[in-house]
Parts: sequence; C-alpha cells; structure tokens
Amino acid sequence: MRQKRKRSRNWWVIILILLITAIYLNRSYAYFYDFLDSHKIMPLPSNSLINFKNQNSKTQPKLTYLALGDSLTYGEGVDQIDQTYPFLLSKFLSKKSEVELINLGIPGARTDEVIKLELPKLNDLKPNLITLLIGINDAQSTGTETTFKKNFQTVLDQITADPRKKVIVINIPALTSNKNMLPPYKYLVDLRISRFNSIIVNLVKEKQKDNNNLFLINLYEQTKQKFIDNPSLYSADYFHPSAKGYKLWSEIIINDPNF
Repeated sequence: MRQKRKRSRNWWVIILILLITAIYLNRSYAYFYDFLDSHKIMPLPSNSLINFKNQNSKTQPKLTYLALGDSLTYGEGVDQIDQTYPFLLSKFLSKKSEVELINLGIPGARTDEVIKLELPKLNDLKPNLITLLIGINDAQSTGTETTFKKNFQTVLDQITADPRKKVIVINIPALTSNKNMLPPYKYLVDLRISRFNSIIVNLVKEKQKDNNNLFLINLYEQTKQKFIDNPSLYSADYFHPSAKGYKLWSEIIINDPNF
C-alpha cells in the first residue's frame, strides 16, 4: 500500500513538472511574438519594382533581378527601400548594366507561401538573376523538416528550371537574440535553423550536379557572431536587421566570388 502511494506521488510530481515545462515553453514562444508586436517598424512603401539606369552601359543588356523570400527580403526592420539588401545588390549591379529589381518578399512567408504566391509570377517576369532567402518562418513554425525539405525542393526545381538563369540561394541567417527570445526557445530555434540549413545545403549540392548557374551563400556562419557582438545590427525588434545589418548582408553577398 505504501509503495502504491509512493508511485502515485511520483506520477503527480512528473505530471506537475511536465505541466510547468509546457506552460513555460508556451510563454517563451509567446514572449517572442509579443516582443515583435510591441516593437513594430513602420512598413516600407509598397514598391516592388525599381529600375536602376546606367548611362555608361547602353550596349549591355538589361539585368532583371528577382528577389524571392519573406520579411528579410522585403526589408522589414528599416523604413527606406534603399536600405534593403535587394536594393543594395541592385545598386552594385547597376555599375555595369541597367538593372530592374523586382522584390517579391512577403513578410511572414514560409516556403509554402513562396510556392503559392511568388513562384506563379516567375514565367511572366523572366528574370536573369534570382536570389532566394526563405526558411526563418518555417524554422519557427510547427512544420516538420520533411515538409520543409519537400517545399524547398519544389521552389528550387522551379527557379532552376532554366539553367541560363543565375540563381543564388542564401541560407537562413542566425537571428536569435537574447533580447527577445527566452531559453530554451532561443536554443530550439537556432537548432531548427541549423537543421534546416543542412537540408538547404544538401538540396543545393544535389541540384548543382546538373546546374552550373546555381550558387549558395552561407549567411548563417558569416554573420552569427557579428550579430551577437554588435546589437546595432538588429532593428528595434531584435529580430529583423537594421540598416547596418542589411548593409552587412549585402557586402557579404557582393564580396562572394559567386555573386
């Protein structure tokens, strides 16, 4: 009888620990999104198409640059379009030729929404250059790695269907600040980002066997410590980059030999 009571008490202790853990995990998850909501940045003007003229390169064909992704491509965190990384890349490219930038980034988008909302425009836009930065919202959702892999493969298949198009895949950056993420949520998100980035690497490597115009830029490794050491690279919400953060990203991409 005494053993039964002891076992019963043990079960209640386990249930209580699990309940407290579940509540804490729920609150740490909610804390992150409450923090973002309370530190919202004014939205950028809704201008997804910008032309960069170059009077010195009239003989060069126009470059149509299509930027696919989520809020990180859209430029959330800054209030001027010229502070976003697609704009900064286009400005650099316009030194050699006229550039038409088409930024289809959608705040909050996951891979499935890139498939539904962004890829259908691909054929009509006829880009010469495509950048893809997607996955941060997948990593923070309850979606499985299997679903992410399937979706990312679909996106990759479509944007590389024409091997003449230059495609640059940018992996998921480390955006896990102590300011807006409580443990263990911060570590779980970073673990998910790392695992999703491994999926991206493997899919790109496989696709590169038949495509010499597909490249991968490792933004995660090149910026993780920099964002830890320098909080000014974050915007007010400590998730989206600031103007300094996006400038750093653009410099890393521009200085990559594959860009």
